[in-house]
Amino acid sequence: MKRIAYWIGLPVLALSMGALPGCDSAEEDGTIRNTDFVATAAFSHSADVTDQTMMRVDGINGTVVLRAEPNVSSVVITGEKRVGSESLSDATEYLQRLNVIVTQTDDEIVARTEQPGDSDGREFIVDYDITVPADLEVDINHVNGV
Repeated sequence: MKRIAYWIGLPVLALSMGALPGCDSAEEDGTIRNTDFVATAAFSHSADVTDQTMMRVDGINGTVVLRAEPNVSSVVITGEKRVGSESLSDATEYLQRLNVIVTQTDDEIVARTEQPGDSDGREFIVDYDITVPADLEVDINHVNGV
């Protein structure tokens, strides 16, 4: 009986000490395995519509809510960006590298998600809430969202 208790107790001891492979939150290759800690930041941009006929959104992960309003003469882009990682400090660090870039040309206004190429298992999400003039054409290109 003591022998059985010994063998049951040994794996529990090994688990509590982190001695079994795969117990860390990051793999040996640096890949993040959990995204339990989330850092968030709100963003806001606006652009006056002059001669532009198109609003383009180039997103990656997240949602896009679009509202077409009559009698408005600008595009208003608000939302939230989030990074999930294995620690709050890592999520906060990578949040600084997750950006929404808004540019304006003669023909169009573009909102583009720019995220680090080295996600290593981190979760990057940008949710857009966009209001445009009702007569502005809109093109939404979104890789993994709705």
